[in-house]
Amino acid sequence: MKKLNVFATLTLAVLTAPAVPVGAMAAMEMESNAAFADASAAVDSDYQAGQVALDAGRWEDAAARFAAAAAKKGPEADAATYWQAYAEKRQGHKSEALAILATMQERYPKSAWLDDARALEVELRGGAGQDELSGDDELKVYALNSLMANDSPRAVELLRQFLAGNHPRKLQEQALFVLSQSEDPAARQLLVEIAQGQKQPELREKAIEMLGIAGGPEDVELLNKLYASLEDRRLKEKVLDSFLVAGETGPVLAVAKGDKDPQMRVKALQILGAMGASDELRQLYRTETDREVKRRILEGLFVAGDVETLATVAKTETDRELRRKAIESLGVSGSGRAGEVLKEIYKRETDVDMKEAVLNAFFVQDNAKALIEVAKEEKDPQLRRAALQKLSIMSSPEALDFLLKQLQ
Repeated sequence: MKKLNVFATLTLAVLTAPAVPVGAMAAMEMESNAAFADASAAVDSDYQAGQVALDAGRWEDAAARFAAAAAKKGPEADAATYWQAYAEKRQGHKSEALAILATMQERYPKSAWLDDARALEVELRGGAGQDELSGDDELKVYALNSLMANDSPRAVELLRQFLAGNHPRKLQEQALFVLSQSEDPAARQLLVEIAQGQKQPELREKAIEMLGIAGGPEDVELLNKLYASLEDRRLKEKVLDSFLVAGETGPVLAVAKGDKDPQMRVKALQILGAMGASDELRQLYRTETDREVKRRILEGLFVAGDVETLATVAKTETDRELRRKAIESLGVSGSGRAGEVLKEIYKRETDVDMKEAVLNAFFVQDNAKALIEVAKEEKDPQLRRAALQKLSIMSSPEALDFLLKQLQ
């Protein structure tokens, strides 16, 4: 893979594009659902999902995804560890980021990412984080991380006592993370008890997140049971986020289909999009009758990068508002295929309002070439004028050259 330097990582912070698999891939022909097509398969899926979250500025999601990738100890574990630290840093979690970087340097002394890790460490130590701990507390973070390699009952008992003590919240969360990395059954039981709210209720959300990172069959089963028993919407959303991290589409689809809370259905649809679950979203679209829900499904398909399904809806949907939504989604897509589809729709469309929607989509795409074609060939003066107006406010040399020629 191509190694990014520190300046590139800082650039990522201002790339607040939608949470779709475009970013650095926007110049390539993007196959439908390519970035998430195998969300449950090994390290690459978690690593790729982490990069997408990073691109979108979703730091918490990115940190969880990279933590899951690093835990699998695959070929990109060192890179995933670095990006996990970076995502923690973006959340203002200075001490957690430093602890992760220290772990990375111990585990991967020959990693090609060490230069970036050291540069990030220098940056972290040069400025105060939002959740900066005292020097003594920072030492405790390092001590907690050192327990990660020790799965003895004594280590678990020490963590149990630490979690029950009066410590800063960030330290407790770090201890919970260490606990989740242990293979000791007692550690697992303690994590489950916290996730169920039996102990340390203030850490319940974090424990649910850790179960998603673990992502084993028993973890998914527990998360399913938790969701069914919960009434608190925030906790239910946290469980759905954990299904995303675990790459489990089945439980999320069940919520999208049948949850009685409309907001939870919407949340589930968003997560299905982030998981690239195009098949599930297409299935839902075919059976759904509520227009607003179908709009949300189209948003999920957009997030999943499913250009072909959006194209089908844009061409064949009888509901005008849904057609318009599909056209808008194609415009925001960074896929070259989306531009070709929009041209096809414009040529075959007879409805002026829909043709104007396509022109707007061309503008959003920064597709000067398509707008110039319309300006040259369109016989309808209203549509031709609309194309020219859009060209006049585009920062495109191609658009400027065309407009200057009209003055000759």
